[in-house]
Amino acid sequence: MGKHASRMGLAAVLLWVGFWFIHAQRYWEDDAYIHLEYARSVFEGRGFMFNGHLSNGDTSPLWVLLLAATHVLSADWLVSGKVLAVAGVLFSVAMAWTFAQRLAKDTGVTSPTTAAVMVGLHVLSPFFCFWAFSGMEAVAAAGLVMLQAMLLVPQRPRPATFFGAAVALGIGPLVRPELALMIATGGFFLLHQWRQVTTGFSTSRKVAWFGMAAVLLALPLTLWALYALSAFGHITPNTNAAKRAMPGEPVLTRLVSVSGLGFPGVLIGLGLWLALLLPSPLRAKAQGAARSVPVVAWPLLLWCAATAVFYLVNHTYVQTRYVMVFAPGLMFVLLMALRARARPWVFTGAVGLTAALELGISLLMSYPNVRNKALVQEATVAFVKDIQRMVPRTEPIAIYSIGQVAFLLHNPLVDIGGITQPEAIPYLYKDTAEMARWAQSKGARYYVWGQAPLPGSESVAEMATQESGWFLKPSQYEGSKPSYLWRLPAPDSTH
Repeated sequence: MGKHASRMGLAAVLLWVGFWFIHAQRYWEDDAYIHLEYARSVFEGRGFMFNGHLSNGDTSPLWVLLLAATHVLSADWLVSGKVLAVAGVLFSVAMAWTFAQRLAKDTGVTSPTTAAVMVGLHVLSPFFCFWAFSGMEAVAAAGLVMLQAMLLVPQRPRPATFFGAAVALGIGPLVRPELALMIATGGFFLLHQWRQVTTGFSTSRKVAWFGMAAVLLALPLTLWALYALSAFGHITPNTNAAKRAMPGEPVLTRLVSVSGLGFPGVLIGLGLWLALLLPSPLRAKAQGAARSVPVVAWPLLLWCAATAVFYLVNHTYVQTRYVMVFAPGLMFVLLMALRARARPWVFTGAVGLTAALELGISLLMSYPNVRNKALVQEATVAFVKDIQRMVPRTEPIAIYSIGQVAFLLHNPLVDIGGITQPEAIPYLYKDTAEMARWAQSKGARYYVWGQAPLPGSESVAEMATQESGWFLKPSQYEGSKPSYLWRLPAPDSTH
């Protein structure tokens, strides 16, 4: 009966994921177009160029390389991107299933349906629904985090898990920059596994294996660092500064609120764990040798803690896709630990409440958000056609959402978001006029914005786009906002 229920659960997972694939067919995140623009440049042999200029504006170079490789399968870049997105989703679901099974085994849970339940919570998440087929790497990165944890602390250490862990750690920073911290937090576990698998080896053979693992771990990031230094002059991506929160904005509050929105199971699990620290009827009797926090969870937990500290120290504007990377595995650990330590009804209640919240938020927020993002993409296509009719191809245009416009338009762009042109970052939180004057100093003759950026600016094209975001009121998704293409006045007339 248990195995049958597990298969039924997995079938429901696949149906749910298929539903979101169909719903997101016309959706492509603007930042994902940045990946596409870089991938097209790499595919054509021009290196990591954006809008004709070498720029360290992509935080996931491995995703770019995979996009370029996938393009061999289809001449249409958007189809190539969807193919890679599907592969990323399948990888993430497979890793979630395997990680949940490992947690269940290590905590002494014998129910065959537990892993299916955890995978169900993974795909029900509003952030999974939103990012799965957006063209971004976050969902696949979540799977990579769980894989890293399992390889670092395998059930039976073997050469394959040892060298596999080194490879997984090495490619991590090229998928998401935060995964560089996993090299630091996971290094102890890798060293411990080296001691295990080389037991009985001669000293020279131990050193050789250590050296091979070190090369496998360091090679991907070293190669990228050498390229970045030669091409861009620096290693750290521009987005590290461009994505910082506004001065005075509380990062911790945002981290907690965004995590709770996308993965309420994290907050529910943390709350119940705090309750279990006190004398409480929630706690179950001792369950033999079962571990409430299995060893395989520690690489993930330590990395989550290090990442949270980094966000706070770096004053990062925590975005939903950042949470999508670390929260699934953290949710699994918290809920499975409850399964081992708390009374059964506590775990059942936590899972049921998590599922209900995720389902409700996904349908009330993710569904209209994805729909409106697709409408924004269609409106941008029409807007670009208007620009092509009205603006000579040699005239530079200043714009904040650079992804899709850069992918479709041949005009030089001035990036006022600072992702590909970090010189804009000092002006991000200043008056629009100051940013516009900086854009003019970079040659911009036109400016895309909702209001006139400078006195004397002339509107030459307009685009109305549906509201997109995470709104509590469903009616907000029915609204729209205008964007205009402004012809800037001569620089000397704006002072």
